[in-house]
Amino acid sequence: MFRASTSLTSYFCPLKAALYFMKTFSSMTRKNIAASLIAPLAIIPAILVFMLIAFLFSNNHNAKWFEGLTFFIVLGLYMAYPITIFFGSSSVLVLKYFDQFTLVNTLIIAVILATLVSAVLVPVFKTWIFISYLSLSISCAYWYVFHRVANKI
Repeated sequence: MFRASTSLTSYFCPLKAALYFMKTFSSMTRKNIAASLIAPLAIIPAILVFMLIAFLFSNNHNAKWFEGLTFFIVLGLYMAYPITIFFGSSSVLVLKYFDQFTLVNTLIIAVILATLVSAVLVPVFKTWIFISYLSLSISCAYWYVFHRVANKI
């Protein structure tokens, strides 16, 4: 195992400063920041599963499916981060305020937001299903990170 020297590590990664900076926020804010940054990454396995199923059940098997995969992942992340930061974290704050932050309530709000986004983009049923699927995967990840992972921060 490679072990860096203490002075080099403290120069590049001032842990005391980072911990002090994170301690200035409340635990609720730290959990929201962690969940907002990690949860949108849940669309990567969701899109991989979707593309694998689409590849297996389609009649057109060509080698360009990887280009479509990267396009959907980049486009999905491009849309997922702002929507998660603005709408997801604010809805979590409202749910926490009313003490109703459960997985079921989070999923219901995710489907409502997916319906709004789908109505603005392309009001087609297939688009709504795809956006709802991605929204549900992000909301499950947000809830999991908020409750399980962020408790260790």
